[in-house]
Amino acid sequence: MKALIPLAAAALLLAGCGTSAADRASQSASANTTASAPGGAAYPAEVDSCGKSIKFDKKPENVLILGGTGLPNLDALSLTDQLDLRAGTKNFGTGQEELQAKYEAIKEVSSSEIETGGVKVATEVVLENKIDLVIGYEEGVDREALEKAGVQLYSPAAFCPNYSVKKAGWELIDQEVNNLAAIFGVPEKAKEVAAERAKSVESLKAAANEKGTGIALYITPGAPNFYAYGTSSMVQPIFEANGLKNSYDDNTTRVFDGSMEDILARNPDWLVLLALDASEEETLTAFKSFQGADKLKAVADNKVVVLPFALTDPPTMLSIQGATALSEKLAPK
Repeated sequence: MKALIPLAAAALLLAGCGTSAADRASQSASANTTASAPGGAAYPAEVDSCGKSIKFDKKPENVLILGGTGLPNLDALSLTDQLDLRAGTKNFGTGQEELQAKYEAIKEVSSSEIETGGVKVATEVVLENKIDLVIGYEEGVDREALEKAGVQLYSPAAFCPNYSVKKAGWELIDQEVNNLAAIFGVPEKAKEVAAERAKSVESLKAAANEKGTGIALYITPGAPNFYAYGTSSMVQPIFEANGLKNSYDDNTTRVFDGSMEDILARNPDWLVLLALDASEEETLTAFKSFQGADKLKAVADNKVVVLPFALTDPPTMLSIQGATALSEKLAPK
């Protein structure tokens, strides 16, 4: 199986940058506020990118995005028109046709695939196109070479090599929205997006009732294995917003190899299958083909649902849509 799951689900086996998620979110919001000049000007601005402070005296002029990194948050901020070039393809899943079209409309530059499923862009390509900001991940570029050339690299926290989040929460989305808004000089827009995000979550929580336990699994039809999600993935807040208790809330690992033996031992009330390219029917069939799946009470009770993987991890505004979509899937028929 092509290793696309670690890039998206484990986010390049990435994990925070030394401080806690809540601390980084608070620091990000604080930096965006204090960086604003008197009179309400947006610059200078300063944000954290994997433990490195990157500064902006003005809005980036030529921006390259790797594999759709952060695009849903950029779209929420109405900033997709600020993206000049892209590298690699990205599948945003069923129901995201408009976002998909926006991404594919961006001019593509040459790149090569890396084992994690992401893409790598040569420094020469970045410099030839006079890029001054890359939105992506360190594995996708030569960060040191770009720094020497005066090119900034912004990596969302979920794509950092030392991601330290133990329990994911909605503030992870706010953190990224704040950072991108600071970079592009629209901090007020970030407040609007965060308020809308909070409103959506509160609405879901208000309507939710206790639904028992659940486990989320990434399924690839034809693959001999599957992956499960712990508390540091966005599955955690998505479950909580819907009244589901993550059966793996004793595991802070973001994504890990799943074991049917262990799932049978935990025997959750619900199973949420995450799929990238496969249809719901293909995903369900693939899961039920694993030995022992028919012994799970969720299967016997017909409490197995499928969600597009893009609506979960990494933390973006699509995660909100994932929570809403799950609410609809869990509703009594």
